[in-house]
Amino acid sequence: MGTRQQSHLECRRCGTTLEADGTTCPACGSSDIAQYDF
Repeated sequence: MGTRQQSHLECRRCGTTLEADGTTCPACGSSDIAQYDF
């Protein structure tokens, strides 16, 4: 097992999943992005 960490970026406004480098939601334009690290 490795120690590789994964992240999931999701718009807090509409729930759209963003790419790893996303800072603005492509669906609604919100910049309120949640980052979940696994």
